[in-house]
Amino acid sequence: MEPFGPDFRFREAPPAFADYQRFILEHYDAEEVPISAFSHSLDRMLRFNCFHSVDNRPRRSMDDFVFTAYLLPRTPRNEELYERPWNGKKPHYVVLEQLLGVVDTSCAKLSLLMHIAMGITREDYESKSLRYKIHLRSVEALEKGEY
Repeated sequence: MEPFGPDFRFREAPPAFADYQRFILEHYDAEEVPISAFSHSLDRMLRFNCFHSVDNRPRRSMDDFVFTAYLLPRTPRNEELYERPWNGKKPHYVVLEQLLGVVDTSCAKLSLLMHIAMGITREDYESKSLRYKIHLRSVEALEKGEY
């Protein structure tokens, strides 16, 4: 029996950069921007997070990470990301790291949607991995509107 409903399918492998990039470009209006368009402190935080990621095996240095960043402007196609009144006027961003597939975004709903869309492997499910737990929590949070 499949654990998440009749349409659920396990992934063959954990999600990678290309999977996240395809999701963003297929579902939203996104403008690629250089990571230098953001603050130096965001760049350092992203590098720190990637360095300490459980997926950083073998251990890469903080200078090895390569980021692709997108702005998600307020357009009719992106409107679901701006449904909360506190989203303000600034466009949301999403930054994808190319080696590890680590994602950072300014939009909590987008984070949940990506975790759900990326799914889990059978191994994640059987071992109750962190990716499995994040997937379940993301489904629950989205259903409750916790974003």
